[in-house]
Amino acid sequence: MKKLLCILLVLACVVGLFSCTRTPNGRAKSSNSQHNDDATVSDSISSDTPSSDTSSSDIPSSDTSSSDTSANDTSATDTPHVCSFSEELATTQYLKSEPTCEKQATYYYSCSCGKSGDKAFAYGDTLPHNYNVRFAIKKYLKSEATLDSPAIYYYSCKCGAVGTKTFEIGDKLTEQIAYWSTSLTVTLYDTKNSIYGITFNSYELLDEEIIQFRKVGDDAWTDYVPRVEEATAYDSDKNKFTYYVYKAEITLEPGVEYEYRVGDANMEIFSNTATIKARDPNAETFTFVHVSDSQKGPTEFGRVLKSVSSRADFIIHTGDVVQDAIYEYQWSDMLAKNFGYIATVPIMAISGNHETGYTNCYNETYEHFNQNIPAQSSTTKGYYYSFEYGDVKFIMLNTNDLESRKLKSEQYNWLIEELESNTCKWTVVSMHNPLYSVGKWGVNPSNYKVARALQEQLQGIFARYGVDIVLQGHDHTVSKTHPLDGNGNVTNETIETINGINYSVDPSGVIYLMSGASGSDPREADSNAEDYMHLYEYGHGSFPSSWTEFEVSGDTITVTVKYNDNGAQFTYYTWGIKKS
Repeated sequence: MKKLLCILLVLACVVGLFSCTRTPNGRAKSSNSQHNDDATVSDSISSDTPSSDTSSSDIPSSDTSSSDTSANDTSATDTPHVCSFSEELATTQYLKSEPTCEKQATYYYSCSCGKSGDKAFAYGDTLPHNYNVRFAIKKYLKSEATLDSPAIYYYSCKCGAVGTKTFEIGDKLTEQIAYWSTSLTVTLYDTKNSIYGITFNSYELLDEEIIQFRKVGDDAWTDYVPRVEEATAYDSDKNKFTYYVYKAEITLEPGVEYEYRVGDANMEIFSNTATIKARDPNAETFTFVHVSDSQKGPTEFGRVLKSVSSRADFIIHTGDVVQDAIYEYQWSDMLAKNFGYIATVPIMAISGNHETGYTNCYNETYEHFNQNIPAQSSTTKGYYYSFEYGDVKFIMLNTNDLESRKLKSEQYNWLIEELESNTCKWTVVSMHNPLYSVGKWGVNPSNYKVARALQEQLQGIFARYGVDIVLQGHDHTVSKTHPLDGNGNVTNETIETINGINYSVDPSGVIYLMSGASGSDPREADSNAEDYMHLYEYGHGSFPSSWTEFEVSGDTITVTVKYNDNGAQFTYYTWGIKKS
């Protein structure tokens, strides 16, 4: 019996162990109830599996758990944590962006608990430039391709910085490229006899230079052999080289449309074929355009050409065709890139300072245009000439070859003869340096010495011989004076309005015009202009791609001043002159 009781006591102890519970933190906790040996033995005997009460003691109830936590885990009553993202820890965990050659690395601000915020801070050094990018654009061009070398470019960094090491790309100039014809222009060489002047250039001497014309619709070409002259220029690396200039004069039938091309007949290397309609120099109604200072803007000048080429009988350019005329590639950029327009419209040009003294260059206008110039002592600093079209006498002056800031006697005497022998109804004079302008060359005491000297020399004879309009350049502004007498005083005007346009009737003075910059370099009026505005109907800065159109029709000239803004045409002013 005692042996049986001992066994029952052992079983009771085992049952008591299984009745213990655990706290939520994993620590074991005994039951608070007192074990009754008899009850324990009785429960063990009455069932093979724990009763529902026993199960409850193995898996603590929610009440028991709550009681145990409050008794043993005081952290449950602490204030909840709120993140404060104020720590600057420059570690990989918080990295937002890697450093570059332009920017430092950035990191997210963090909290003491380890979380990262949304805002970031910069830290550390930028990386050194890595000049490993081969980007063959003009910005990185060191030298253009030649017969001996491909084009050479500087390596660049991906940020755009330019390195010092170079790479070659592309091919050397092939024989064909060196013999290509470039910088073609056409002029009104002799309007009375419908003779046109052609000029083009090549980098190597052509084997069999040729100019070919045919009427549109014909199959056979008519060949003309141009004369050849050597010229010198500089490439973009300032290396001097020799190139070749070709000129010819060709008679065309007025009113007839022609196709023509230039090139080397032996090598069969020709320019693109251009189309030109021979003008009628005796037309009573015609349109000409004044442009100036195209200089830096082949694209902007191209917009002007595109705007006027379909309706202009010819273009007058009062100088600074390119920025640095000594560099032949700038002529190619300006002329060859606009071949589709320039080859179809005659251009009557004179030299500006950028074709002469600006880069110590010589004969640049002569080497790119074929004008019928009178005998004169030199063409190195430009030249003067005249022509007639319809009932208008055009006198083209050279203001680059001066003496004491005035025209030399040779040109001055020629001018007087031209004015005295003039029988045309209208007279238009063109010159680069202005007599009257609202820009610095016209009104600023530090710059206007040439203008004042030319006023003293020329405004009296312009008024005396009835010059109607003087076209000017150099200042890149837009202006129109009232009719001025020989002393520079404003004269009385009679205005007649025709179709909404105001015409000055029989003005008793000369009107001096500026048409703005036809290229990409417009300028504002000088601050001193306010002191002279009583002389002007209007005067102000210009937009890029500016020009003036003149429609001559018998007794009237209608003048429209325009500009082109990225392909859209706008009008500054429209006015006119009427002769009774």
